[in-house]
Amino acid sequence: MQKCLERANQSDVKFILEEIIGHAKEMSLKQYSCHVIQKVIECCGASAETRTIMGELLPFIIELTKDKHGNYVVQSVIKNGSSADQTYVIEKFKHNRVWF
Repeated sequence: MQKCLERANQSDVKFILEEIIGHAKEMSLKQYSCHVIQKVIECCGASAETRTIMGELLPFIIELTKDKHGNYVVQSVIKNGSSADQTYVIEKFKHNRVWF
């Protein structure tokens, strides 16, 4: 799946992203599918579908951070997300540092 996201044409990638929508958080918490979410964040830029997926993830950023698989997704947001997404994560960390 990760290679498909890297190499597929735009319409095929759009189809994959549309299938992820509604399942991004759940996928982020699983051993193998978390890698797919990381690749979406890394490769798929600011498409409307990717923004929707990010919208599903950001409200759960603290929960994802605490999860053994979700934390890799959070790291991908910090490394590859938009500056607004990165700022959102950092602000959440500042307000929830007690949890770490």
